Amino acid sequence: MSRRGFTLIELLVAVAVFTLVATALVMSQVGALRAHRKAKEVELATQTSQRFIAQLRANPEEVPTLCANAQAPLVCTSQPCVATSSGPVCGEDVTDPEFYRVQVQYLEGNDRVADMTTYIYRARGGTEP
Repeated sequence: MSRRGFTLIELLVAVAVFTLVATALVMSQVGALRAHRKAKEVELATQTSQRFIAQLRANPEEVPTLCANAQAPLVCTSQPCVATSSGPVCGEDVTDPEFYRVQVQYLEGNDRVADMTTYIYRARGGTEP
């Protein structure tokens, strides 16, 4: 007697293997989509932060005011600084700053998506001496 077709056990094993492989592929795609979405969020946050820093560099005398008026989702803090022989000194007690230490953060809810720190010099249009 020749055997033709598959037994019920063979079919159940094949369906189980197929289901495992299909689930793994779907989960891989879901992970890739999440990573892509997160990358787009970080790209947007970085570009927005860089544009704001460019605005600060274009107006170095207005850094404290522009930082104080930064709108959500950006948070900006600036500290006036002076250069000394022992290195930069930054703080609110600096009365005639040579440059500002600026930190720009892009927040989504409580999550910090981008965080950039830079120095903006007051001389020569906001560029380093």
